[in-house]
Amino acid sequence: SEKAGEGVKRHCYLRGLAEGEEVKRINRSGLISGVIISKQEQKHGVVSNMLAKELKRKAEPSILDNQTCPGQLNISGFGTVSLIAAKWQTPEERAGRVEVPWENWAIVPHLRSRAYFGDSCSVAYTSQYARREYTTMALLGNALRYSVDLSKVGCGCNAQLHLVPMRKNRKESKCGDYYCGHGWQHCGVSCAEIGVQDANQYAWSSSLHMEGDAKGSSIGYGGGDSVNGRRDWNDGQYGPGASCIDTTWPFRVEAKFPVSSDGDLEAMQITLT
Repeated sequence: SEKAGEGVKRHCYLRGLAEGEEVKRINRSGLISGVIISKQEQKHGVVSNMLAKELKRKAEPSILDNQTCPGQLNISGFGTVSLIAAKWQTPEERAGRVEVPWENWAIVPHLRSRAYFGDSCSVAYTSQYARREYTTMALLGNALRYSVDLSKVGCGCNAQLHLVPMRKNRKESKCGDYYCGHGWQHCGVSCAEIGVQDANQYAWSSSLHMEGDAKGSSIGYGGGDSVNGRRDWNDGQYGPGASCIDTTWPFRVEAKFPVSSDGDLEAMQITLT
């Protein structure tokens, strides 16, 4: 509320229209109302997308070898884990950076990045990934809870949280870090996968996959340009300004893993609040 002059503040207010009042439009050459020209911001409107294509998107810097141990994360009820960042998003494409900026309680992944939980991290010093450093979590009969902020994750982007058995994977993979995933996997190694979160501002998916099972079983909302995806809820319940999960704000995720009397996984139960 810094003052710009006596009785004047640096604020701008929009007045609501009275009933029956029309918007007064003034044509001015070179101005388009409601469009923010930013090289880094995802555009969604028709006009915004057209203008955005005329701009060269600012490239996200790739990760450096000495940035592959970005810090530690304190997980309540579990303990401290080290973040191990991937060098390669695919065998041909260098990965983006991952940051732990706020005293061990948050992860900030940049575009094209990927990181893993570890008991320790040595790759920044040895240049070699060690599969025995990857953390294992006993989640059967337990729950995983966290908060996520998707307010800057636009259409076409996918913020993921997956559970995969990398510590048990003996195949180094084409990405050199023992990463594996369900079905077709761009680093070349398949394994069973629990997809707790595949999401952006407009879409959410949670899924279970056996090794080699590309489709799997999933719930959520959203699709793509050519795919009608899951419709377990609608855009009035999930999305920017939605009534249940307003993705312009952070929200909480709970993933429960109930077991049978034999101790086998029965389901994954997802709750967003």
